[in-house]
Amino acid sequence: MNIPCELIQFENFLNRKLQNIRCLKHGLIITIYGSYCPSEEKERLIKLKNFLISEGYESTRLVEDYPENIEKYCLSRSSEERMSLKSECCLEFSDVNFLVFTHKGKCQGVSIELAYCRNSPTMLDRRWRCVIFDEIINNCPATSFMDRGAVYFATGKMKRVEFRNDNELLDLARRTAVEFLYSLHPHLEQRCRFSTLQV
Repeated sequence: MNIPCELIQFENFLNRKLQNIRCLKHGLIITIYGSYCPSEEKERLIKLKNFLISEGYESTRLVEDYPENIEKYCLSRSSEERMSLKSECCLEFSDVNFLVFTHKGKCQGVSIELAYCRNSPTMLDRRWRCVIFDEIINNCPATSFMDRGAVYFATGKMKRVEFRNDNELLDLARRTAVEFLYSLHPHLEQRCRFSTLQV
């Protein structure tokens, strides 16, 4: 039996569309910020990273996954200052920033990163790409009142998303990544085309 020509064309169209979506997902640079202490909290971040990678967002990283050569730009600074500078560079470099606040995690570092998102002039046109994932236990958020105020008053509309367990965090992160695929589509499409030309 012969397959109608238009069905073959439609199948080819779908294959090109799926290939394009895979390329866009691969090109979306997502960085995850959160507490590495205690170690179970870091494991939650790693689980989130691995889940997004398994969903096709292969350019998902934790801050620690980026190269350590930041030291050459700040030789006279302490290790804490170098780590802070590395986080700032990641915030400015990434397409999307996921800041994860949990109840058991020591959130001082991610609070500093959130403050940088809010206060730095270099983040002014990138704030809308920063998403705060806020763990809720017994109706109590993991973010402090000050952190929530930073999100509320920030120009550029940072988004705050509440989650109650790890499965909900994974699902909400996946949905949020899809939203950014659409909102950053022209930028990602251009990057996709460029990477195809490089091959």
